[in-house]
Amino acid sequence: MENLALKKTVSASSYILPYSPDRAVDGIIDRPIDRWLCSKLPGNLEIDLGNVYYISQWIVYHMGAISGWDKQKGAYDMSDYSLMVKQKDTDQWREVDSVSGNLDSKTDRIISDVPARYVQLVVSKGL
Repeated sequence: MENLALKKTVSASSYILPYSPDRAVDGIIDRPIDRWLCSKLPGNLEIDLGNVYYISQWIVYHMGAISGWDKQKGAYDMSDYSLMVKQKDTDQWREVDSVSGNLDSKTDRIISDVPARYVQLVVSKGL
């Protein structure tokens, strides 16, 4: 499966340095530094995919998925979050999937094909 978010334009409601939004789409998943971390909840990460694509799967690697982060397993992982999409900048965001009470270190979800140019991860609760 192709990573549609790879190196795309990204922004966030907030972040803590050095965990800037661009690190969430840099394609590196095995280092703790290559993550986005919001400074307050709720928080969101928005990605412009550049074109409309049909999305059928979304994956999020949490901090607990990283080797060497074991001493703080679960620290900074997301518990409650949702995936929002829209096709045009002027459209309203639409929720297409949500997760509650997550304890996994990786989210890998299959959804019905949904057209989207813009995707947004909205985090409402962390561990």
